[in-house]
Amino acid sequence: MIVAPVCPRSLSFRPLMLPSSSIVKLQVHRQSRGRATAYIDGRDCGELLQGECIEIKKSPYPLMCVNRDDLAAGWALDINQLLKFNRTFSYPHEAPFGEHDPDSE
Repeated sequence: MIVAPVCPRSLSFRPLMLPSSSIVKLQVHRQSRGRATAYIDGRDCGELLQGECIEIKKSPYPLMCVNRDDLAAGWALDINQLLKFNRTFSYPHEAPFGEHDPDSE
């Protein structure tokens, strides 16, 4: 189970990876001045009033997923190349500020 903050105020708010046997209880304090809206998997699941809570746990019904082995590595490689992950900020083969790049010919 992954609990991920949406629009965190700081980079110190990181997603939490919890064991699949975990039960997470989210509760609005009884003396809260406001309400909370629950969004689960990007869907608006309703409003929580003061004192109300939600329990999140593993479903007893498994979700079957299909992942083709031949596509998995290519997809990750394409994303890494597109976003230039694991590369330094300057590249000798790339011309800065739109100057002529001999590799592009």
